[in-house]
Amino acid sequence: MRTWYQDALSCVAFIILILLVVHVVYTTAVAKAQEDMVTAWTGETVIETRTEIVEKTISASIPQIVDGIHLLESSRGKAKVGLQAICEAQGKSNEYGYGGMAMKKCFDSHEEATKHVAWWVARHLDEFDGSVGKTLCYYNLGEKVETCQYYQNYKKAIENN
Repeated sequence: MRTWYQDALSCVAFIILILLVVHVVYTTAVAKAQEDMVTAWTGETVIETRTEIVEKTISASIPQIVDGIHLLESSRGKAKVGLQAICEAQGKSNEYGYGGMAMKKCFDSHEEATKHVAWWVARHLDEFDGSVGKTLCYYNLGEKVETCQYYQNYKKAIENN
């Protein structure tokens, strides 16, 4: 013979099961609706999620952005002044101005510096929803603004190179 608390436990278990099913159905529906809302046309390919849009923007932009920083900060290693000169005097490298004169960050090699700057750019492009302007302004100024002189200089530099 079942007691009243066994009946109560059965009811609670059944209610929890129902709530779990409702939660799964609801979250699946919301996720699908969000995907549908951000479906975007990128010229040749339909991309269905925001993550895919950001990943495509990032993967296409990182080498160009890193090269632009290299050009602006040291004329691709030709300038031999400032942070670049300080690091070279130590037998190290930083042709990207990474960390600025306050940190005086030097890397063991140019390749290590390039990888680190590429990682930094990728991280901040993702944080700023693929905004190259905001990423470059933050790199140069440490301010989260949409545009700045550094970004304008970058756009001119990549047009001319």
